[in-house]
Amino acid sequence: MIKITKILKTMVAIQSEGIFLCDTIEYEGKLWLVPEWLDNPSKGYSMPARIICLTFLPHTHGFSEDEFVLQNPIPKSVFDGHIPLELRNSYIVIENPEIFVDIRT
Repeated sequence: MIKITKILKTMVAIQSEGIFLCDTIEYEGKLWLVPEWLDNPSKGYSMPARIICLTFLPHTHGFSEDEFVLQNPIPKSVFDGHIPLELRNSYIVIENPEIFVDIRT
């Protein structure tokens, strides 16, 4: 497993839902949105349920270098891990990646 030490933030519009602040991590040299964390308090860590590659989606820097703004809305189904067949070439999603953050601190 790979330990992530820094969590960034991205403003994301989710179609028909609104605008949300989403955790974002750097992994394998790319930026990834983390729409959901799976906490394991007894072991002291949290893991992403899935990650969505931000690097290839149009985005800009927000108010700081640690913030980003996604320029186009993401379908809620993609955020929830259900990518329609017609969108499979538009998004890179990894389910249950071997990544963790320490939640003991």
